[in-house]
Amino acid sequence: MFTCFIYTPKIEWNYFFVGSEFFIAYFIEVFSFLSFALMLGVLIKRSGLTIVMLMLANMIEAIIKINIFRFGVVDQIGWLKQFFPLESISNLVPLPFARYAFQEIQDYVSLAAIAIAIGWAILFNYFAYLKLKKSDI
Repeated sequence: MFTCFIYTPKIEWNYFFVGSEFFIAYFIEVFSFLSFALMLGVLIKRSGLTIVMLMLANMIEAIIKINIFRFGVVDQIGWLKQFFPLESISNLVPLPFARYAFQEIQDYVSLAAIAIAIGWAILFNYFAYLKLKKSDI
């Protein structure tokens, strides 16, 4: 918040809140990733295996996406790609490296992406809750 006063052309409140929706989206992104890690940790119960599964989760999701979209059906079900868990969470705040390559970047946060990511976070926490409720701890 203090950097907005340094980098704004004028010190006014309307400049203060420009782009603040990315903070909320980043919070939802981090919360969703941590909920995914919690779910894996509760379901697997072995810390080493959980860390390996977290590192391989993107690759496993990519393999599933490649097998689903392999035979030229991207036109029919290409919209389905945004609903994969890690893909939807990563779509909230895209990496800014495209800005440095002079490519077009997304300068807004999609409400659909926020809703999908919150839905996955709720599911991850619910599955962890069910497992903890079922086990006798």
